[in-house]
Amino acid sequence: MQFYNRILFLLIWASFLISPGYADDRFTVQNIHVDVTDSSATEARLKAIAQGQREAFKILMERILTPEDVASLPDVTDAQLDTFLQDFEVQNEKNSAVRYIGALTLRFNPSRVQDFLAHRNKSLRPAEKNATIVVIPVYEEGHGSQLWEEKNPWREAWNEYAGLDPRYVLPMGDLDDRSELSLQHVLKGEKKNIARLMQRYHAGQILVAVLKHDFPFILSVYIYNQEGLSYMEESIPLLGEETLTLAMTHKAIEKTLEIGKKLDAEDNNPLIAAHTIDYRILFDNHKEWLDIQNKLSRLRAIRRVDIASLKRRQALGALEYVGQQEAMENTLKAEGFDISPDPQMPQRRLIKGYKMLKNEKNSSAPDTVLSPREEDME
Repeated sequence: MQFYNRILFLLIWASFLISPGYADDRFTVQNIHVDVTDSSATEARLKAIAQGQREAFKILMERILTPEDVASLPDVTDAQLDTFLQDFEVQNEKNSAVRYIGALTLRFNPSRVQDFLAHRNKSLRPAEKNATIVVIPVYEEGHGSQLWEEKNPWREAWNEYAGLDPRYVLPMGDLDDRSELSLQHVLKGEKKNIARLMQRYHAGQILVAVLKHDFPFILSVYIYNQEGLSYMEESIPLLGEETLTLAMTHKAIEKTLEIGKKLDAEDNNPLIAAHTIDYRILFDNHKEWLDIQNKLSRLRAIRRVDIASLKRRQALGALEYVGQQEAMENTLKAEGFDISPDPQMPQRRLIKGYKMLKNEKNSSAPDTVLSPREEDME
């Protein structure tokens, strides 16, 4: 009875919690799915929460202990688990007269759990810094794209996937999430919004998985860290069914996780590491320079734009990007830039803004490139 009273108290307390970053993230276990049938909806809910608590504690132990310590850990009673639990939240709650379904996020009290383990001569594994990866599933089909919608089948598949590595978590999709990161923010790769969501979930990375309903299905994966886009694989064909079956979603999820594992194993892969090229950008006026900066900051492949020198009609510096240089330059061309070897320094790239190109086309005079000295004299 004492346990049930504690559960009822926590149900009330959980309704006031809105931030997923409420506690030490190593002691927070998300996406515990429960489905229990009992004599009444109330009994089913209480048993579901107790069941979820046991499952979450098992995941926590596997996260913070070595496999040997997990294997030798004695069984824990429900009463003990009750003292370890700090609070919890419920998402996607559904119930009937005798059945309860939900997805739980449970937060354990770090000091109480560590005291329990210390009395049993168990020590915590060193924490992996920012190991959490937040998954953003975007589903594209004929009539548009879906992100936070309840009927997003790609998001539902991630919610229900049983083999998901505990490092990967899905955002709750509450009002705070939706205000931080809209569909347009995701599709445009808005670095500031992505970074804010990353901070909200105390994550080291954001993984955007875009599944396009086509034949074959097309998967694109974009991985962001605090500095911006760190890796991407686009237009991966997934052969198989023409409709979005369970098997197809599992294939797409497994391919996405495979990319994540490849990153873990290949941290020094030149396709993953950031690359840098020197540039000289020509522009017609200050407004165009601001437009160019804004465009560059929005491109997925560009991580950073360093400016070494800025004059009235040109800028010198370096671009930091991910992926292949050819792909990055093709992206710039698609945005209306012209990019070519710089006549003044062949290893540097010359980039022209759209107004500069327009003026050149409208002018009958031959195309000339101003030297830095000539720029200073204007």
